[in-house]
Amino acid sequence: MAKDGRSKRARNPRSSLGKILHHFVGEICCVTKPIESGKRGAVRIWGSDVPAKCKEEVRRGQWVRVISHTKEFLHVKPLNVWLGSCCC
Repeated sequence: MAKDGRSKRARNPRSSLGKILHHFVGEICCVTKPIESGKRGAVRIWGSDVPAKCKEEVRRGQWVRVISHTKEFLHVKPLNVWLGSCCC
């Protein structure tokens, strides 16, 4: 426990993100921050913006599927079908 009575885990919000990212694998979500090839962007999933990476360039508003994750971000792959308007 930390000196102020909280656990160490509660002080670092990034560590809690890594514990829930496995729930997102297989989900379809929308890009909120454009993703350049190999660089980070963000996707809107379950009402929150989550950091994401993709091997190819993805525009804002495009739909993607989560294929895997690390402790800090999701790996996504663009969908080749039109699903209608996005959340952004």
